[in-house]
Amino acid sequence: MKRMVSFLWLLLCTVPEALQCERDYGLTAKAIETNWVIVYPEGVPRPGPFEIRTWKAGTCCDYAVANNVDDVGFIRLVIGEMVRTYKKINN
Repeated sequence: MKRMVSFLWLLLCTVPEALQCERDYGLTAKAIETNWVIVYPEGVPRPGPFEIRTWKAGTCCDYAVANNVDDVGFIRLVIGEMVRTYKKINN
């Protein structure tokens, strides 16, 4: 019987690292409690002293947009790797 797995993606915006977002929102504990997998991918770092990370999400995220970052392609690659890894773990 196949086991379904739910993934929660938290696309970080304007924070320097995933760990900060994990601390700020506390969703890891909730994911563990509900048997979900949570993913905290980091956006592309914009040059500057604050290392603000962005996704290609329109006017809020000028660096990723201006540099035509393929965030959808990145997410597809991560999902593919997660599916391959999950299959290996459960076989």
